[in-house]
Amino acid sequence: MLITGRTLRSLPVLAVAALLSVQLLAPYATAQETGRTVSVGTGEPGYAVNLFGPGEVTVNAGATVTFENPWFEPHTVTFYGDTEPLAPSDPTAPVPTNPGEVVEYDGTSFLNSGFLFEDPFQVTFPDEGEFPFVCIIHPGMAGTITVVAADEDVPSQAELDAEAEAIFAQALDGLKTTAGALAAQPISEQANADGTSTWSTAVVGGLFGPSDVQQFFPASIDVGVGDTVVWESTVPTPHTVTFPAGPPPFPEDMMDPLAEETFLAASGPNDAFGGSGFVHSGVIGLDWPAGQSYEVTFTAPGTYQYICLLHADQAMVGVVNVSADDDDAEAQATPTAPATPAPGPAPTGNAGLDGSGGGNMVGMLAVGALVLLTGIAAVAARRRTAR
Repeated sequence: MLITGRTLRSLPVLAVAALLSVQLLAPYATAQETGRTVSVGTGEPGYAVNLFGPGEVTVNAGATVTFENPWFEPHTVTFYGDTEPLAPSDPTAPVPTNPGEVVEYDGTSFLNSGFLFEDPFQVTFPDEGEFPFVCIIHPGMAGTITVVAADEDVPSQAELDAEAEAIFAQALDGLKTTAGALAAQPISEQANADGTSTWSTAVVGGLFGPSDVQQFFPASIDVGVGDTVVWESTVPTPHTVTFPAGPPPFPEDMMDPLAEETFLAASGPNDAFGGSGFVHSGVIGLDWPAGQSYEVTFTAPGTYQYICLLHADQAMVGVVNVSADDDDAEAQATPTAPATPAPGPAPTGNAGLDGSGGGNMVGMLAVGALVLLTGIAAVAARRRTAR
């Protein structure tokens, strides 16, 4: 390079420009370095961990926190601020207040991610303070962002990840212990006057803290033609007992989570099933529209697979084997894993029920349908725009 007088005269200007560039970029670099990521639940086939990982997070003022959901179970990240809490079944729960935006939050307004699936939810905290947040649809799933001065030391992302891993591993161990206890419960047989039997109670789902066992117990039951099976759900998590029309793979549009008839209406109080037609419980569980129990009488021999429409992506599947000979009838226990595998996505995403092997998210709770039915007016009444 040829050094000229003009070049020498330009050096102070270039030096100042370089210095200004460093100073201007420094806050951006700091914000990037102090940003943190929080896992919104996790799970594996048959289990949904409804906890934030971790729930207590300390960041510097100006940091952006990214919330990511790695599993199929829907969640919200909701900051109530000065507003009143929503019920889990509120039709506005799945609706984001600021879709697609990185929101700067001061702690006073209502801020909601809506149902969080593939896209992350990002919130920037410019001010020091404590900012509690919850998942609306999973009571007990809560956390707090604590914001401290920009020059204070805060836990690294690696430390947060290690804490989250420990939290999730403990929850999965507890869920599997719960599943083992549910699987060990006997299912009773009551003889009917006509020679058939009523089998009860098959269990739909289970709880460990705020987290869910997404399974039927027993997973497989052998009954005779004319026998009746009674399913019961005593947990607040919504579930369905659904025998789709025809054998698997089941058509994807049949499992549309926004279909009113799928989530709000039972096909009958005491249904009969012989391998054809759509037989469905509606949404059952504590405080859900179709009550807590559902029964089906089986009219023809065969092997019939049924699903929870809300949690098919999490492999919530059961089987009823109907024999022409009632002497073959018995309840089979649900096998449970002896150890907790590393959390990760289900191998098919939907238990292969629609034949796609993909992650079609049918775990949209019944409130998803209610949003469309209620309309935008109800949503607008609750929305608050975060500053």
